[in-house]
Amino acid sequence: MKKHYENKFDLLLKKVNPKEYLNLIKKNDSLNQESLSYLETTILKSFNQLSERFIEKIKKKNLNYNEATALAIYHYPFRKQKIKGPSYNQVLEKVINSFRERRPIFFVGLMFTRKNICYLKTEAANESELDLAEIISFYNLNTYCRVVGHFYPFGCQFIILSEGKRFLEAFDLCLPYLLSYQKKLQNLIKEKKLTHLKIIDYEDFLELFIPEKKKTLRKMMIEEAKKKYEKLYRFLDLEDIKKTEKSLVDADPIVDQENAENNFVPLWRSIRNSLPYHQITYFSRELGLEPIEVYMEIMKKFEQKLSDPKWEKLRKEIVVYSFKKAIIHNIGVLADRKAKIFPEKFISPYAFRVSINPKPGDHLGFSLIRETTSRVQPWHGKLVFYTKKNSHRLNTTCLTSLEARTNFQAVGVLKNKKIWFLSTEESIKLIEEREFILSLI
Repeated sequence: MKKHYENKFDLLLKKVNPKEYLNLIKKNDSLNQESLSYLETTILKSFNQLSERFIEKIKKKNLNYNEATALAIYHYPFRKQKIKGPSYNQVLEKVINSFRERRPIFFVGLMFTRKNICYLKTEAANESELDLAEIISFYNLNTYCRVVGHFYPFGCQFIILSEGKRFLEAFDLCLPYLLSYQKKLQNLIKEKKLTHLKIIDYEDFLELFIPEKKKTLRKMMIEEAKKKYEKLYRFLDLEDIKKTEKSLVDADPIVDQENAENNFVPLWRSIRNSLPYHQITYFSRELGLEPIEVYMEIMKKFEQKLSDPKWEKLRKEIVVYSFKKAIIHNIGVLADRKAKIFPEKFISPYAFRVSINPKPGDHLGFSLIRETTSRVQPWHGKLVFYTKKNSHRLNTTCLTSLEARTNFQAVGVLKNKKIWFLSTEESIKLIEEREFILSLI
């Protein structure tokens, strides 16, 4: 049965007063480099301890190489929504086939597109910013491979396909910043000696690995997808967004078997909070307001006609602009689906596709950082530390800045004058005094 999934970011945004939110944006530079280094070292040690405990748990079952490997893949602590992905037996079958042909175990994930530049999500100045959220995620992925490689004799590698160039136009990304983000991630792998990880741009990967016939088919499918999605413009009613959304659900070229609103409407809601609105910057200057105030006011009233002509003109521009970008995004997604572009298949017939948004099928669901119901990813938010009253347990999760600052009164902890992560004041004190027990999961 299909469900209706609320956009939690939108729901919270509508409740928050812009001026009150501005007062919540606080920074803290009390943690020196030594304390920050100690925190990162503790994170790495915690992953090592987690892996050691998990490995010992599997060893006690007295399984053969293949069975132990499959169990490590299937039951790693950060796996999620296992019911949607392959069964243990299906995982075991791929492991056996890889073993028979002496192939490494390959994981392939489409992730780490770029840093989202919505201030309410990441507070990043541009798409290239990297912070502790990416670091802890990479530690996690490398640990996953290390655990699997402990039992499997022919190696294990996680290949991250960054979709930056794929969605360059859809998200209006700046190519130099995008390439800088990918380069920083590559440097992170090298500096931290995360030997099981490799990152490559999705488009660069396809250019290298897919055959010419598949490239030609992909171009044909893009043209077909354009024809389908351009028909959606006829449903766009700038003065009645609710009516527009209702019509779009019925006309959606991609049917989602789980979501009552199918694919395009939820995607449109998400993508409109991930774009660089230069219109808002210029408008805020004219009115002498902070861009974040204008952004929040427009997004809170996205679905309604505004009485002020200047504000209404801006609202309509934002609606049309975000709608166009959502269409561009989904043209590429539908085209690759129709062309049957499954990147993991070009690496190995037994490679595992890993997904942060698992759906029924053969994708392994995976949490890069412990998730709340908001399911925010490292490139869409910030790492957040929080603790319960009178507790020394330092909890970790990933949230948008809006949620972290509103619900946790979190402050931005600085490193090199940039916000490295968000934390409650109590947690900062624990880190400073080194009196905490880190909780990863």
